[in-house]
Amino acid sequence: MKKCVFNGVATALVTPFKYDGSLDITAYEKLIDEQLRAGVDALVTFGTTGEGSTLSVPEKLELLERSLARAGDKVPIIAATGGNDTLSAAKLSYLASKMGAAAVLVVTPYYNKTGDNGLIRHFFTIADKSEAPVIVYDVPARTGVKISPEVYEKLYSHPNIVASKKADEVSAFLAAKNACGEDFSFYCGCDELFLPFLSCGAKGVISVASNVVPQAIKDIYKRYEKGKTTAALNAHNAVYALIRALFAETNPIPVKYALYKTGLIKNVLRLPLTQASSITERAIDQELKKLAESEKK
Repeated sequence: MKKCVFNGVATALVTPFKYDGSLDITAYEKLIDEQLRAGVDALVTFGTTGEGSTLSVPEKLELLERSLARAGDKVPIIAATGGNDTLSAAKLSYLASKMGAAAVLVVTPYYNKTGDNGLIRHFFTIADKSEAPVIVYDVPARTGVKISPEVYEKLYSHPNIVASKKADEVSAFLAAKNACGEDFSFYCGCDELFLPFLSCGAKGVISVASNVVPQAIKDIYKRYEKGKTTAALNAHNAVYALIRALFAETNPIPVKYALYKTGLIKNVLRLPLTQASSITERAIDQELKKLAESEKK
């Protein structure tokens, strides 16, 4: 049986920066504490939402070290170690696993846009090197690469490849799921599709929105797991407009603004990302205000 890394909600943590562009570790640890108080089931560090593509390896390892020290005894810490250079990704996966990461999240190699054989060899090379289980990150909109059901079947055969974060349509998720055994875990990688993915057999979500409303995202999962599907739909509908606003521009531009408005972080991103437009800011302000008012009732 393959290891299940987590069930429920994993937050893809943002990486807070100071105004000089350096890591804001104090804000990062406060963000982790908020996630733990809300009862999330896992944390992902320096992924897409954490602007991992603009972080140096020493910065990534520092974030992982801080995550493990702050929360490693409470929830699984997942390190996003993927990249388009197989050997570099394998080395970082090895280092993260030796440090104590519960799993590594490995994206399909973008820009190079390899074929099926290259995908299989990429993931197998990393899985052979990592001492932690591998979660394949399948996000065609970001990478320009799709993992076919036939490739999923091959990836499933590797004992250290245990799961996939799938960030595309439900039909593609079902085709991939059917190609793998029941012990292979699938996680939703798109907040607005979380409930449909659960209904099709996903084990949980790796969420952007849970940076801002962790309890609300967790409520969707808890209600669904208890068989309260109407209540789960109501919980989904309550945050759907906020989720849409959080993806009005490239992630993590909007979510960083939302966290800034809640007072948790500074609204600082690394180029080429820039701050949200005034239209996006107003949409987020409106939805945060609605949620705050509903909580008072």
